[in-house]
Amino acid sequence: MPTSRWTSSLSRPFPSSSSRAGTIPAFDAVCDVLEERLGAERAVITGVGHSVQRTGAPFNERLEALLRGAEAQ
Repeated sequence: MPTSRWTSSLSRPFPSSSSRAGTIPAFDAVCDVLEERLGAERAVITGVGHSVQRTGAPFNERLEALLRGAEAQ
């Protein structure tokens, strides 16, 4: 893999999350790569298609948990 912003993000000291709805295989494949290469946590949030941020509370709770976990590290 060539050196890039992608490569430099692998060593950054913050957690990452991969949020998906599980409805579009191509988006799931991208999330799989993020999980594999960044060690991102997986979150499957259903209810509004691929715009998981529009679910409101389910997405916000997942994001808050990620941020709280980062503060604890």
